[in-house]
Amino acid sequence: MAGVLPVGTATEDAPAMATFFWSLRGADYAGWVKDGRKAWLPQVERLWPEAVPLAEIAEPVHARYRHLTRPPVIGRHAVRIGDAWHATSPQLGQGANMALLDAASLTSALVHAPDLDAAIRVHLRQRRLHVSSYQFLSRVLTPFYQSDSRLLPVLRDHVIAPITTLPGIRAIVSALVTGDLLDPVARLRLQEALATATDLVSRP
Repeated sequence: MAGVLPVGTATEDAPAMATFFWSLRGADYAGWVKDGRKAWLPQVERLWPEAVPLAEIAEPVHARYRHLTRPPVIGRHAVRIGDAWHATSPQLGQGANMALLDAASLTSALVHAPDLDAAIRVHLRQRRLHVSSYQFLSRVLTPFYQSDSRLLPVLRDHVIAPITTLPGIRAIVSALVTGDLLDPVARLRLQEALATATDLVSRP
């Protein structure tokens, strides 16, 4: 799998930058480094000719990912959020969104709950369904994009892709890839939390 993600500029007048993704099995990484860029560029050209200019100047950084779920509660009054709690494949592109929702959920719970222990329980209850659902979907969908299967890519491109353009299905897919599936924000009662917090701050 290959991908290009625009990442803006380092400074206001600097040239635009992008991150070039090239997916390998972990066991193949050492061989890829040993073979070098000259052996890699023809592979990029066969897969995606337009991306070769980016591959020619890319500065490789080895990054790994895996599906991982840890107990969210670390200890007394301490919890994990984001990838430290629920790491998944990047296929759905929801890592940052999930972490922000975790932080918002914890903030809301701290405002509404009577004490810290109760706030953590409220936070975990608010996030449980959304987190578990996206972890499940990530596990199910990853093999369609990164696996040795010859059948799954055919199903993805010629069966699933056309189905996702249908009006009702398209709305579901849009909600999925924007992180809105199951309406996670509504559970957090953020407007109430903001109003309560503002009231507390404004008191003399």
